[in-house]
Amino acid sequence: MQVKARVDELVAAFDIRFDLERHPYEFSGGQQQLVSIMRALAPRPEVLFLDEPFSALDYEMTLFIRDKLQEVQLQDRTTTLIVSHDLEDAVFLADRILLLTRRPTRVAAALNFELARPRGPESIADARFIEVKSNALEIFRRELASS
Repeated sequence: MQVKARVDELVAAFDIRFDLERHPYEFSGGQQQLVSIMRALAPRPEVLFLDEPFSALDYEMTLFIRDKLQEVQLQDRTTTLIVSHDLEDAVFLADRILLLTRRPTRVAAALNFELARPRGPESIADARFIEVKSNALEIFRRELASS
């Protein structure tokens, strides 16, 4: 019964309005991604690893999943490691951002970002958000120039 309760909790948290009894191939890309993230969160992991969780999604679905993921992270206190090529996603979801170089891969910089949570859509217009994103872009420019 604990499993059903957790599934019901995640269905409510992610505002699922589609039939989970369907076959996975019948879901849209965004629905498949939602289910994948929910499946990863179901056992309440201490650490959640997400590799490009928004790469195949449209902007609207990205904003929705990003917001819902943040809510569950805050509720469950889950540490999350996200690999992303999208700086906005990284800065929005992270408190610490590691910028990696091309091969051989190394950490080019570690940026701390302290902005109160929950972070809403207005966060991307916050001066601190813009500053961290600009710093990250400058580090990338320097890395590209030196390679």
